[in-house]
Amino acid sequence: MPIMQQRRALGFLALFSFVVASTTACKDDPKAADGGEAKGDPKPADGAQAGKDDAGKAGADGSVAVPEGGSGPEGGAAEGGAAAGETSTTATEVAPPEPVDPVPALLETAKDLETPDEDAIKALDDALAAGADKIVLAKLANTRGESLVKKSEPDRADAFFEWAKTTHTLFAEPVFNQAKLACLAGDADLCKELLLEVDKRGNKKLLKGVGLDPIFTPVADDSEIRKLYEK
Repeated sequence: MPIMQQRRALGFLALFSFVVASTTACKDDPKAADGGEAKGDPKPADGAQAGKDDAGKAGADGSVAVPEGGSGPEGGAAEGGAAAGETSTTATEVAPPEPVDPVPALLETAKDLETPDEDAIKALDDALAAGADKIVLAKLANTRGESLVKKSEPDRADAFFEWAKTTHTLFAEPVFNQAKLACLAGDADLCKELLLEVDKRGNKKLLKGVGLDPIFTPVADDSEIRKLYEK
């Protein structure tokens, strides 16, 4: 091949290589050949750009932009709403429990013969202090005394007759029972004294039995006692 033809061929190859290299560079470059932005590079949306502008303003004056209807930086709720996590509680008033009446339990304690006498007397005293009716307590004490007499324990019985007599000054039965105990013990003078006390308390029915009950034989013929049961 002549030399001139070889030079032309070499020049053509060099030009071809340059064109291919330029084309490849343009494809790899994300920007357009004229210095503009590459196709497909999205422009920021108007709202996003506004957000950037607001952020810039917030940074400039030290304030924080709050979205409309949203919460502020301190976590406050929207206008008219409750704060986050806040719960509304209403205190419920609890009525105090009604006091328990101690009297019924005290009466049961005093009535039970298994209760020691001292505890039974204390129960009667406590019931009286708690407002129990005197006549109810006096009758209970008298009944306990009569039960003890039946058990042949007159000394124990007398303490309850005495309590009943002292607590209710118009109740005649415990006095009459004490008069029986006095006659059984052979103390005629005490028996007479107690029968006169029964008369003062106005129980004529009890006195009618003095002339019929053999327990009162030691005093039945006494003139004063006779007047009591013969009236």
